[in-house]
Amino acid sequence: MHQDKGSIGRLTREYEQTMERLQKCEIAVNELANLSKEWVPGSPPGLDNKFQELIDSLRVIEADLEEHSRFEEKEIMPFLSRNAGEIIERGLIQEHKQILESIRYLKKVAQATLVKPADRDERITQEIDVREAISSILKLVQSHCEAQSVIYRLAREVLPEEQQNVG
Repeated sequence: MHQDKGSIGRLTREYEQTMERLQKCEIAVNELANLSKEWVPGSPPGLDNKFQELIDSLRVIEADLEEHSRFEEKEIMPFLSRNAGEIIERGLIQEHKQILESIRYLKKVAQATLVKPADRDERITQEIDVREAISSILKLVQSHCEAQSVIYRLAREVLPEEQQNVG
């Protein structure tokens, strides 16, 4: 199991590196667009170099993604096939618990403000606690919804319609 966690970590790092490289490509494309605005017959200075940089970056990204895809398809997919149900179930349950614990904490903080009058400094501290708790809950719920959206989208894409109903 430790190997699998390491593999998932590897895929996560590769994804982050690929996203950084793609963002650099986006910057290069924007630079190309700016250079092209000044285009006159013949190449503006630096345009060919920028295109070459873009091509070189795309080659690296392509090679990285080919290896990433090979590794994911040959080594990670069997792991996920064996454990996907448990990962999804336990992961979603864990997120539900975190969200509910955060809501209960926020309720407790909010109730504490009603129980005893607070001086100005205490009130400011309470308001900060409430804001931070609300922000935390929003992030947890948003992350949970994003995870569910991916799971449900994939289910719609790969399962026949008759298997998409619960029960």
